[in-house]
Amino acid sequence: MSISYESPADFGIHDVLKDQRSVLLVYEGDAPQPPSPGSSIDLKLTLPGYQLSGYRTAEGDSTRYDIFVKPDRSGVMPLHLIGTATGASQRKDLAAAVGGFRVCSFKRNHSSQTLTCPRQSVWGKPLAEWVDGLPEAAAVSE
Repeated sequence: MSISYESPADFGIHDVLKDQRSVLLVYEGDAPQPPSPGSSIDLKLTLPGYQLSGYRTAEGDSTRYDIFVKPDRSGVMPLHLIGTATGASQRKDLAAAVGGFRVCSFKRNHSSQTLTCPRQSVWGKPLAEWVDGLPEAAAVSE
């Protein structure tokens, strides 16, 4: 998999690609799309300072996955992760992409900036299981 990044204005877009197909789009900014009409929260996870909600919506032969990460403090941009999968192979690719998701902190001062990420993904396993459709992932909360 590869990742492209664009920062057109006051937001960022990361696109996770496999074989030139978009597996996961990550929007970081203050104007995430609202959940699709008719969808309900499928997954809720929390970490100190962050809340995650996941929505799964059928779109014809595909399933759309919307994951929203909302910070509890101002000055930190929310995230909207969007993936669409048709079939087991694409679900596996999407599960692999979200399975490595980690909440990192970006610190900067007048002379330097540092990105600090945890070694392990606390949310990765439940997110991957949720995408794979495993029933135990539906009620996961930390």
